[in-house]
Amino acid sequence: MPKISSSPSVTKEVQGLLRQFRLENVPSHLLRRAHFKAEEIFANTFSEEDVTPRQKAALVLLHTLEGDLDNARYWYRRTTREFPGPAAVQREIAAALGISLSAVEKHLQRAYRALAAIADQPEDETHSSRRRAP
Repeated sequence: MPKISSSPSVTKEVQGLLRQFRLENVPSHLLRRAHFKAEEIFANTFSEEDVTPRQKAALVLLHTLEGDLDNARYWYRRTTREFPGPAAVQREIAAALGISLSAVEKHLQRAYRALAAIADQPEDETHSSRRRAP
């Protein structure tokens, strides 16, 4: 254990707090570690795709809004989240992701552009090249 300074500028109260301090008990540290673990799980689960978690959420929403419920259910199962059903709307997705409605709309616009770019590619290029959403 590191030595706690006994200089006059460090009061006994501060020294006591420093002795009791444990990083593993700090909520912000635990949340940060949980975030890193979630990013790792996402990267491993979707390693074959070149998308971020928010882009993936926007694509799932897109499937839902366009009525492709089988595809939406499939992606929800892969993320272990419960499928909200066809009544899901952008506002609900924004609340679930903790982002603004405008951010959801922005991610959807990027997804539409990426899908349009893929649709414009010849069949052999579509499956052989990876493109990141603009």
